Amino acid sequence: MNLGKYLSSFVALFLISLVGACDTGSKWVMRSYESEKYSFTRFLEGIERFPYTAQQSKYSRVKEGFKHLSIGMRKIDVKKAMGEPDYEMVHYKQNKNGEELIYSTWSYSLKRFEKDLGNDDFDEAVVLHFKPNEELYWAFPDKIAGLKSLGGPRLYPEAMITITK
Repeated sequence: MNLGKYLSSFVALFLISLVGACDTGSKWVMRSYESEKYSFTRFLEGIERFPYTAQQSKYSRVKEGFKHLSIGMRKIDVKKAMGEPDYEMVHYKQNKNGEELIYSTWSYSLKRFEKDLGNDDFDEAVVLHFKPNEELYWAFPDKIAGLKSLGGPRLYPEAMITITK
């Protein structure tokens, strides 16, 4: 276990919550949900035992498909290259008229140590970030040998978590 990663994450979250607590007029304006089509809960329920490792055919399909991705690709083309994701999360911001989609993420889980918690030392996944128009702006392979991240959050700053007064 990489204690340094956990400690630095904890310190960052603590400082963010401390700043928020000092200014009671601030609030988070982003909310995240599982998509109905690719539910995280259904994905986890479908795993018979942990630690989970994807079948070799899925592992190969995702790894090879990732090599064909390019920034700006549409979800339909990503699905052709990599198959359907294991799950999708959709992220909204609050505005005057309700909620507005900011971005969505597709996840392809190749290894997962346990059901309830992520494990930085074991888990392997590909996480893809899409703009509301379904264009890929960031493809992140988490601990998958031979793959490098494409794009990044700076290509779509509208997706950054914001705090408003």
